[in-house]
Amino acid sequence: MQTSDTEFFEAKKLLSSAKKITILSHRGPDGDTVGSNLALRLALKYQWSKDVISACIDPPPVSCDFLPEVSEYVRDFDQAQADVIVTVDCGAHYMTKFHETKPNLFSGKPPVINIDHHASNDFFGQINIVDSGAASATQIVYYFLKYCGFIIDRKIATCLLNGLYYDTGSFMHSNTTPAVLEVASDLMWKGADFKTIVRHQFHTMPTRQLRVYGKIFEQIRVNQKKITVAALNDADFSQAHATHDDTT
Repeated sequence: MQTSDTEFFEAKKLLSSAKKITILSHRGPDGDTVGSNLALRLALKYQWSKDVISACIDPPPVSCDFLPEVSEYVRDFDQAQADVIVTVDCGAHYMTKFHETKPNLFSGKPPVINIDHHASNDFFGQINIVDSGAASATQIVYYFLKYCGFIIDRKIATCLLNGLYYDTGSFMHSNTTPAVLEVASDLMWKGADFKTIVRHQFHTMPTRQLRVYGKIFEQIRVNQKKITVAALNDADFSQAHATHDDTT
């Protein structure tokens, strides 16, 4: 971990003293931001008895429907009611999109804890737990939960492994390091539902998404630089009864 214990210490102190905590996921949420959000939510809510809100401007993807308390996500929140705001997997301040309706979101009132693994992060929080060497935000949340002394039970472990599995491309991307596999192993020992994660993340696809992929395959070409490219327009998405999100 590139993040020092100072950030962990300050974040733990802030969260432990807070009563109401809002956790934000980025727009167009994926398996990592949802897994990070829910893992932190479950720990704070049930082990520290905090009042926790999980928020995202867009609904969680269908591939995350099996995760505990995913149905508790809200599409908006009252900034004034939060003692602390936590952002997870947001590579820059604008990724939540809430700043468009809440211009004072990152003013420091309430303070923001920014947990992320993207090199693009612009350190918009009062506390920035940012490690570009981590494979996923859930990997960082895993270390943070252990630092705070939380018990990582089966539900939390499933949320964390869901994000780690998603952001490593089912452990096939180059960010799959020995440390990643150690974390994954520990989460499985703690009861993470790996089979369900695999089935939902990369082995289940809506019909509309299959149609989009079919159109992509139809238009694939290799350019002069030996790069494989394909382009879709709005008409292609309309014919497939799909949206741009169906390309991810």
